[in-house]
Order: sequence, then C-alpha cells, then structure tokens
Amino acid sequence: MGSFRIGAKALDYSAATSAPFLGVGYTPNRTEKNPVEPGDLCKFMALPWHTDYNSCATHLPSPNPAPGDNPAIVARNTTLFWSWPAQRPVSVYTYEDYVGNGSTFYAEQRFSVRGTGTQWVAGNPDPEYSVGAESVGRYQDRINIVTHWFDIGVVMQGPAIEGFSGDNTDLFLEVESLLTGPSDWSQPWPIQTTDKVFPEPANPKKG
Repeated sequence: MGSFRIGAKALDYSAATSAPFLGVGYTPNRTEKNPVEPGDLCKFMALPWHTDYNSCATHLPSPNPAPGDNPAIVARNTTLFWSWPAQRPVSVYTYEDYVGNGSTFYAEQRFSVRGTGTQWVAGNPDPEYSVGAESVGRYQDRINIVTHWFDIGVVMQGPAIEGFSGDNTDLFLEVESLLTGPSDWSQPWPIQTTDKVFPEPANPKKG
C-alpha cells in the first residue's frame, strides 16, 4: 500500500446505542491506540475561503428560469438551499445562549456570520444581494469577510466544550465567536426576511 496508510478504527455498529458512538473532540492526533474514526480526515476542510464562504450561504435553485422563458413557468422557484450545511452552517445554536438559558437547550438560532455589517438593507444595488432572504447571514460588503473570517465561531459537540454541563450530549453548539453587533434574526427554514433583530449583547431568558 505504500508508506501512507490509514489506521482506521474497527467500528461495530451493532453495538451502537443512544450514547455517542464515535469519539468526542476534533484533534487529529491519532495513533495505533487511538485509530482514525469517520470524519477525522476532513474535519479541517471547513476553513473559510473568504468570499465563497460569505456568498455561498443560501441560494436559489440554479438554473431557475424566469416567468416568460417557458409558458409553463409562472414564477421563479424561491425555495432557498444551503450550499454546504456541514462545512458552512448558516444557522447555529450558541454555547453562550445555552449557558444563559441555565445550561438547557435554547431553541432560537443565530446566523454563524452575524453582527455589524451583515444586516440586510433593502435596496442593495448588488443583484446578488437584492433579495432579502438570500442576503441575510453574510457580510453585505464582501471585503468584510476578508478581515473578519477569523472571528467566526466553530461548532463542537457539547461534551468537547470546556465547562459544558448537562445531560444532552447530542447538542452541537457554536463557541469562540468574536462577532459583535446587532444581526438579523435567523428564522427557521425556509429562511425568510424578517425585521426581527438580535441585539448585542444577547440576554437569552429561559422559557
């Protein structure tokens, strides 16, 4: 096989229970005693690549013919899709909200790219950002993603977060976000444009 081989962990899925089946954490330090698990080789492939990461949050179907191109078409398809939901989550549950809610699940999400410079403004002349629902959860001016990509948080399984408490080990929460300022509210899918704003700082309340 050559000098590069993968020491894959033997996984007996018949032994899987409601508890996490794979190891917790995302460090790539794998040895013979700590073999490679599914996802280990691609965990770090989600590093933001600047404007693509910013622009490809949600998008309309493509091709998406306009009315008039075909007599059978009466309107554009306005269903929005996430480009890369695993590598580039559009909406996240944050660890701060979880803690602020008494270390219990807090049901409202936030955009992973949020805060100052991300709020959608009606009348944006850039056609890519002319539709509200296609413009939330990203910087309206692309240059801002170049200077702020490292402020975006990361998503981790709850038990891997220092200080995590609670019984729900299936929670995946965003940590270490340095993004500040008000942002559009992340509405549940299908994403729509609303005038609800998350202020900064947020003070989630239980219930």
